[in-house]
Amino acid sequence: MTEKFGVIVIGSGIGGMTAALVLARKGVNVLLLDQAKKFGGYMNPFSRKGYHFDVGLHYIGECAPGQSFHRLISSLGLEDKIKFRELSEDGFDRYVFPGFETSLCKGAERYADRLKGHFPAEKKGIDTYFAQMRELDQLTRAMSKKMGVGAIWQILRYGLPALSKLKMSFTELVSKWIKDPMLRSVLAAACGDIGLPPSEASGVGLMLVTNHYLGGGYYPVGGSGAIRDAMIDALKEQGATLKNNSEVTEIVIKEGAAVGVKLASGEEYSADAIVSNLDAAVTFGSIVEREHLSNKLAKKVETLSHSFAHIGLFIATDMDITQCGMTDANIWHYDDVDIDSLFKPLHEGRVPKKVGFFLTATTLKDPEGKRAPEGVHTLEGIILAPFEPFRKWMDLPRKKRGEDYESFKKELSEPLFDKIERTYLPGLRGKVLHSEASTPVTNYSYTKNPSGAIYGPSHTPAQMGLNRFPVKTEIKNLFLAGASVLGCGVVPCAISGKMAAAHALKALPRN
Repeated sequence: MTEKFGVIVIGSGIGGMTAALVLARKGVNVLLLDQAKKFGGYMNPFSRKGYHFDVGLHYIGECAPGQSFHRLISSLGLEDKIKFRELSEDGFDRYVFPGFETSLCKGAERYADRLKGHFPAEKKGIDTYFAQMRELDQLTRAMSKKMGVGAIWQILRYGLPALSKLKMSFTELVSKWIKDPMLRSVLAAACGDIGLPPSEASGVGLMLVTNHYLGGGYYPVGGSGAIRDAMIDALKEQGATLKNNSEVTEIVIKEGAAVGVKLASGEEYSADAIVSNLDAAVTFGSIVEREHLSNKLAKKVETLSHSFAHIGLFIATDMDITQCGMTDANIWHYDDVDIDSLFKPLHEGRVPKKVGFFLTATTLKDPEGKRAPEGVHTLEGIILAPFEPFRKWMDLPRKKRGEDYESFKKELSEPLFDKIERTYLPGLRGKVLHSEASTPVTNYSYTKNPSGAIYGPSHTPAQMGLNRFPVKTEIKNLFLAGASVLGCGVVPCAISGKMAAAHALKALPRN
């Protein structure tokens, strides 16, 4: 092997960058590898004609001083480099259903009172729901302080009065307390944050997602690129080695321990420890040879299910969108109160006609970020999509997928554009300066996530908690970070990176 490092980190998503930076700040000789042209994974933004768009970050919780993500950023020495703007406290998530709308606001008591105003007959159930959420919050915070974040799910499993809760879907769990179908759908409306309908999503997992945002919704000034750039700059300052266009094809295992990597280019590097920020199915199903896995782990990987991919719509417009009622709030739009019915076509491999979609105006969330020239707004729309209809183009490079692909992409993205215009921004088409769409193969080409999954392994009860993947793997000196560990989202993935770095440090030889 041509060069020796202390730790090699594979994949530069937020988990990989966090792990690499924690290690580099401890004086470890770090090599950060990514198969893509640019670093960042889903934290990598893109620009067209001076208009800047984010791909995987749309808002974050826990960003105020003293909250978990702010503490993490501070521990990395980036407190002065990354700034956050708080979104409207009165409502930063709009939940829109046929004939009904409400919004998620800052503060559990405030939100509970808002829901009681809408659903006075459900007062007792609402109180129970928020009491259960408080219990979850207290358990996770106590765990992180006393025994480390890595065992959060263990205390959830053994600390909750009813162990069965961890095995229940959101629908099963909430139906114990809430009877009104509309209220159940409102409580589940952020299920798009984990990409599963309420009947399939982990009940505890989705409640924790809601709780994450009750401390307020935030957006980084400058978008995801501001976080990515601050981390990459800090890594360079700390002397880390960064290599893009460097696809890892094998993690080298000798005598049961990870000792290095091989790249598609033929380069090889050795290390005392390795952190993989890749999806667990890629780590254990592709770049670690089967002979090094136990039968239990191999079976877990083989049966692993993943989240859906998505179609993204990115628009720049000189329309004054505030005149149409757009604010810095995200919009979660559902064509039916029955959210599960909207997911049924996805399971059948089809993009649904009746949809749930996400819409946000990043220029209103980030007015200081210089995302577009003055008077221009950037919009981002998202609809979940299956990977199968796009599979035949997965190995073709961008801009070389042919007319059939471009036509199919337009066929599927145009209805989303029409619905956004008809429902929220009348006359939008006549005011468009730029518009383009991404597809599941776009996701795959930049991240190599199986089936272009945007949330990693699906967040079902069977794949959450202790059933997810631990940071410390059964292979000596190989550690995991990313959405396969604690779950999807910027904060869980960043925390997983910090955990992985802590384990890697312990694995290094002592001088």
